[in-house]
Amino acid sequence: MEAEPITETGSLIAFAESVEVILKPRDLAQPPLEYAMSRLSGKSGLALEFGVAGGASLRTIVATNKFDHVMGFDCWQGLPEAWIGPWGKGSFSQAGVKPDVPGAVLVSGLFQDTVATFFDNLSSDAGVRLVHIDCDLYSAASCVLSALAHYLERAGPAESPIWLVFDELRGFDGHLDGEMKALYEMIVAHPRLRCFIVGCDQRPVVGELLQYYTPDAACPFRVATYVTVDKDDAE
Repeated sequence: MEAEPITETGSLIAFAESVEVILKPRDLAQPPLEYAMSRLSGKSGLALEFGVAGGASLRTIVATNKFDHVMGFDCWQGLPEAWIGPWGKGSFSQAGVKPDVPGAVLVSGLFQDTVATFFDNLSSDAGVRLVHIDCDLYSAASCVLSALAHYLERAGPAESPIWLVFDELRGFDGHLDGEMKALYEMIVAHPRLRCFIVGCDQRPVVGELLQYYTPDAACPFRVATYVTVDKDDAE
């Protein structure tokens, strides 16, 4: 499926509305994370997940056998602050116990204590191919995307785009204060990065919720995108 770049960055609301317009005809017929991995060929590079909890999606990433290294970041103590609806501070806690995910390296701690240092020390030729953002909170997503953006600019243009899959980007009350806001701020602050919208699980059309694979598994929050890095004119 051909992707379309986000070009509207005048305001957060306009940005989010442009994402919805781009998404409207883009039906993936499968979960965005699985779709993104299906587009990758061979085995190479690095996959990163931010927000692991019980490890279900991280196991899915490992099982594809498409990455040399898979890493998951979490504190396993639940959300450090309240999110939306019933998900208050401590939600999704694993009582500090890391899940069993053979084939993945797990990094424990709050993102603000681990993520920036990780990307600062990551080699520019590490070959990041997939980043799964399951952060829920704006503060967490902003921390990850800011550090990722600085790393991508340092690493420079890559042969292939970097898949960036969001688990809670849109489709719920309050989404403008979450991962959507963090993505908007990343694009505005880093004009060398271009984000292309690929598609999502499902979409509302004329009041009817359409679902494109197993209905019980469908979630309108999830969106697949990818990012490219423009050449630095100063180079």
